[in-house]
Amino acid sequence: MTQLMSDAEPPVLGPTTVDPFRNDTPGVCGLYEAIKIVICLPIALVRLVLFGLSLAIGYLATKLALAGWKDKHNPMPQWRCRIMWITRICTRCILFSFGYQWIRRKGKPARREIAPIVVSNHVSYIEPIFYFYELSPTIVASESHDSLPYTSERERK
Repeated sequence: MTQLMSDAEPPVLGPTTVDPFRNDTPGVCGLYEAIKIVICLPIALVRLVLFGLSLAIGYLATKLALAGWKDKHNPMPQWRCRIMWITRICTRCILFSFGYQWIRRKGKPARREIAPIVVSNHVSYIEPIFYFYELSPTIVASESHDSLPYTSERERK
């Protein structure tokens, strides 16, 4: 009983919370880390160049397909739709540059005759790119998107 009611102060323990601003990660050291940097840095640069080229080529193909097209109430002529296939290939290259070499799909989507509309809530930035590659949809958006440089050209298809 005397031990429980002693006058001695309890021991002071160290801080129990984690400091989120402290970085205790060891630095890059060793041969293995240096080899990873030497191998992965060119891969990252190639992916960055592939992303930039795909974006530029897709933008130019879209501008070419939409040049002089004023009739926005009827479907695009067939030759313009064929040019838009270039943008579809470019979106696949963009997915590849992001590291998506293969995307596995579960199930089979319905044909356009049965379900002509795809409504999706975008959980990530990858889904719209994948939907554009996989389904080649006609994108519907508000007029406020016309101020966006790349998006506005693509949505006018």
